Amino acid sequence: MHRTAIILASDDKGSHEVFGAPAVRRLVLAATRLGFDDIHVVGQVDLLMPLLSGLVPRHCLHPLKGGESISLVSRGISLPDEGKVLVMRAHHVIDKTALNHFLESSGGSGIYHLGVEGGSTAGEGFYLAESGELLPVLEAMWSGKALDSTVSERVVVVPN
Repeated sequence: MHRTAIILASDDKGSHEVFGAPAVRRLVLAATRLGFDDIHVVGQVDLLMPLLSGLVPRHCLHPLKGGESISLVSRGISLPDEGKVLVMRAHHVIDKTALNHFLESSGGSGIYHLGVEGGSTAGEGFYLAESGELLPVLEAMWSGKALDSTVSERVVVVPN
């Protein structure tokens, strides 16, 4: 079974080094080590291409310019019919152990968010969602706005 991840790079923050390596590269390595074999990067990919060389194939880099819709780009990504998709921002930092805890705690159906219970789910953190529920998560994370209330009430928060 393929495991799919989408990394959103709305700015250049993913290129900033964390413990000696660019944040986006650390995310890809952690996801790969946990079995994600289909990793897509959406957004300012030109800047990140050299940092992801040898890790993410060129066809998995999806440029998104200002004014373009994340929904158009997401339609171009081959998503699994079953299973969930991990969504994260390129500049976020997480270690393999914490990411694995999140994945193991997200076994049921629905949308899962790694965060603080009762905290905001406004476009930040890590999400795990089924393909059919992915678009509202992508739109919120890309825009930095809160999830629509009909979606956010279905989000299960996994404490970090």
